[in-house]
Amino acid sequence: MSFYCGIDLGARKSHLCLINENDKRLLDKKMDNDLDEIESKLYPYKLSLKIVAESTFNWEWLVYGLQNRNYNVKLAHTLGLKAISWSKKKTDKWDAFTLARLLRVNMISQAYIYPYELRPIRDLLRERIRLVTKRATEYGAISRMLLRYNIQGYNRNMVKHLTEKDIQEALSSPFYSLEGYYGT
Repeated sequence: MSFYCGIDLGARKSHLCLINENDKRLLDKKMDNDLDEIESKLYPYKLSLKIVAESTFNWEWLVYGLQNRNYNVKLAHTLGLKAISWSKKKTDKWDAFTLARLLRVNMISQAYIYPYELRPIRDLLRERIRLVTKRATEYGAISRMLLRYNIQGYNRNMVKHLTEKDIQEALSSPFYSLEGYYGT
């Protein structure tokens, strides 16, 4: 007999629903996010168990932890779970049961589980992209600020090389400073 487990993963607690081939619930429980505790409930079914968890912000500890303990784990792509997102019944218990049923009938839209060994490199690259984007946004903001005060001749690349002193000199006219505006 095969067994299927849907895990509705939350920030502190998760709901586990384990069913058999006939959709009979063998386990339907909210548990703390503790890998040892979760595995203790799944272990008796391990040899013929398939597990699915929804790809949320904190899936890594659970999926990598269970994979490391040789469980068959799939990661469900949230955009492919219309049975859950469109459901009028929205509880963790129902979502976990729906995940288990979708896994049983092989209708899980899977998200890619990045290899654990390569995850730090991927995370570092994502963070670098985020920081480079933020830096470019700030250069654009400085450039627009200068244009707002009709200070011409600074494109985004030139703004990169401005020092704090350069900006203060560019804005030194009484028209651009509060002191000049209030006549002090």
